[in-house]
Amino acid sequence: MQSADGRIPGSAVLAFRRLIDYTARLADDLGDDEFHSFFSIIPLLTQFLGLENPLFGSGESPFSLISILPRITDKQLLEPPVVVPLAERRQLIDECYDMTAPILLGEEDLYVELVMDRHRSLVDTIPAIGTALEAAAREKIAMLTPLVNRFRRTGQGTFAHLAHFGYGIDLQREHRFLKELSPEQVERWCARSFPSVFELNFRGIPGMTTSARGWIIVANNSTEQLLFSHRLRKAKVLQCAALAKQLGAEVVGMAGLVAFFGRGGYLVSEQFPELGLTTGHAYTIANIIDVAWAAAERVGLAMADATVAIVGAAGSIGSGCAKLVTDLGVTRLILIDIVGRDGLRPLDEDLHRSNNAIVTKLSNVLDDMRAADLTIVATNSPRTIIKGNHVKPGGIVIDDSFPKNVPENILAERDDVVALDGSLIRLPSPVELDRARNVPNVMDVPLTRMLSCHEVYGCFAEMLALGAIGWRGNYGLGPADAALARDIKSKAEAIGFARAPLQFFGQAVRDQRFRRAAAARSRAMGVDAAEVSQ
Repeated sequence: MQSADGRIPGSAVLAFRRLIDYTARLADDLGDDEFHSFFSIIPLLTQFLGLENPLFGSGESPFSLISILPRITDKQLLEPPVVVPLAERRQLIDECYDMTAPILLGEEDLYVELVMDRHRSLVDTIPAIGTALEAAAREKIAMLTPLVNRFRRTGQGTFAHLAHFGYGIDLQREHRFLKELSPEQVERWCARSFPSVFELNFRGIPGMTTSARGWIIVANNSTEQLLFSHRLRKAKVLQCAALAKQLGAEVVGMAGLVAFFGRGGYLVSEQFPELGLTTGHAYTIANIIDVAWAAAERVGLAMADATVAIVGAAGSIGSGCAKLVTDLGVTRLILIDIVGRDGLRPLDEDLHRSNNAIVTKLSNVLDDMRAADLTIVATNSPRTIIKGNHVKPGGIVIDDSFPKNVPENILAERDDVVALDGSLIRLPSPVELDRARNVPNVMDVPLTRMLSCHEVYGCFAEMLALGAIGWRGNYGLGPADAALARDIKSKAEAIGFARAPLQFFGQAVRDQRFRRAAAARSRAMGVDAAEVSQ
């Protein structure tokens, strides 16, 4: 896209300089302590440029003009920073966001290369434009660097959550310009791009006297891209962690498959020992088990008598769930994983050492889950793998995979089964959440649900709860640990975290579905449904 004056892509250098000068004056007026990073001030610039209407956020949000206008003493700052067309104002803000991470990471040259490659066809057609574009990009990043470095912080109680996009379509929705590039350009951009950063502020967390400020740091790659390239996923995980360090985060959590990509967090711990890391798996498995017991009660299933299948049983989440359910009295398990019997044998031996009375079946065949009353799905597959005919009448299937392994249409296909999301946690009721920018849909349940329903995934809740209680150092690394699951559940519930209502793809599961599943289960057992409901 060319600039408003038709010369080179992006905003005009003069307009960018004026915005940077204005930003420095605004920071002088309000004081540097107002901002935790340069990402804190960009939303204010967005509103001053008239790109948010009405002004978002409440009077208490640090990202809203409503909260800072009364404190501005230089009234000239109330004038528009730059008078340019709407399209160029958007370019100015996009460039501020895009340049900040490269500056923090000391990768300014790579940023310039990405800009050039994004406009490759134009640069190759008109070399003079390429020369001007490169000069403009370098001049802008040189102007912005002092401001970005000015707002570096090592904050108390700050957090970062490392994530990645689930699907290519989500990535293109967040970065629309990707649709204009060739497949080769998209591949290069994804391989060399910098993380997108979303600053959040949590107010009113019980036990905290100040707000919890932190960042969701999202690698601009889909699950599938990362799964199929060891070199790429290692580089992207470490890049996100390096950015968390530069932003001053103290508690760092991991979303999606980041923990798996980072060897249970040990890859990051070895490179960044100063960060306090947690995979989030402990609270995740604790909440999955809560969901399982709550759903079982709704269909009249006594878990002590249930057969439980775990798909992805050799993984961190799956093996942790297996240990928890047997600790809670389940004695019949079907352990299913692509690694097969040999790969499952260490888990099987571990379970039998704890309880020799349990009966297990080891399998790599999904059809075997038809014998289960309740199934927990937690695999690394980048696509749906569970079909309606895999679930027995009256069966319950809980999906904690990312991306989802259980298709949304399973409920339309089967009205006699219950499908549930595995690990959604409700934030404490006093908590208010402020965002510096719109948060993208990087998962099947969008992160915007965090704003609308105050619900987050278990991995995020674990990281946030640890930050709230002032935890320092590593908490949960490696495979999910049953003892740690009980510990974090106790810590989190003590400050008001709780299991979210039972739901699937963000929609509450109605009582009618539980009743139909209970009736189907009763028919299959030859028991009158009325007896079950009693």
